[in-house]
Amino acid sequence: MAVTATNSILVKAFPSIDTELFNYIGGILDDSKSEFESSDHVYEAIGDMLHEVAGDSKDEKDIKDLCSQLLKALKRLFFIIFKIIQVFVE
Repeated sequence: MAVTATNSILVKAFPSIDTELFNYIGGILDDSKSEFESSDHVYEAIGDMLHEVAGDSKDEKDIKDLCSQLLKALKRLFFIIFKIIQVFVE
């Protein structure tokens, strides 16, 4: 998973997350980062998996908040990449 900011968020929220699941979720986030328009879209894509990892430790609001954090991190990264491309195009 190449998106370091989302890595940090996931590991902080789920320190003992299974490596395979971590990589799978990261792949979904990385592959779809430009397509997510809202945290609800992120929740639809990975919410069930996050609930599974969380067990009883987090409720739906917690998972939706986490999805919101992940979206913000993805949008920051997407914005930075866009700005870098603009520099090279100009």
